[in-house]
Amino acid sequence: NTALLTAPVSTRADEAGQVLVEIYSSFGNESHRLVNLSCRAEVAADKPLIAGFVVSGAGPIKLMIRAVGPTLRDHGVQETLANPRLVLRDSLGQEIGNNDSWWQAANLNDIEASRDLVGAFELISQGNDAAMYVTLEPGIYTAEVEGVGEGEGVCPTCAEKPGEDVRA
Repeated sequence: NTALLTAPVSTRADEAGQVLVEIYSSFGNESHRLVNLSCRAEVAADKPLIAGFVVSGAGPIKLMIRAVGPTLRDHGVQETLANPRLVLRDSLGQEIGNNDSWWQAANLNDIEASRDLVGAFELISQGNDAAMYVTLEPGIYTAEVEGVGEGEGVCPTCAEKPGEDVRA
């Protein structure tokens, strides 16, 4: 049994600010788990998208993390980020890895296989979307998205892996 849910956040026209949306997996058994978590935001030079998540459990898990800009146009989203750069950091703020052209990743085959496993849409061949396939120990992480150069626009980031426990 799967469910696709959203948690839209809005404000009155004269207000602006930051908001934190949290999602927790609290089922307590192996038959229910969070498979995909994504968020979409306007990204600018002084306004990166920062998505935090926690990996729990007794050992490492493998995740595909993507920052999609150009491919969103094929799905009807306007004003997308032309060239997103994805940076993964640990709880101390240390950079674990980064990518700004998914098809140039050293582990491209893992990214494509993971995409197929989770049912994610394909990215533009040799496009400027970003993706990483990583093995992470239990801990706290952030996935940060910024525009290469002075780029700005709409960009989501997501962490996906079937069968693992990912908490935002």
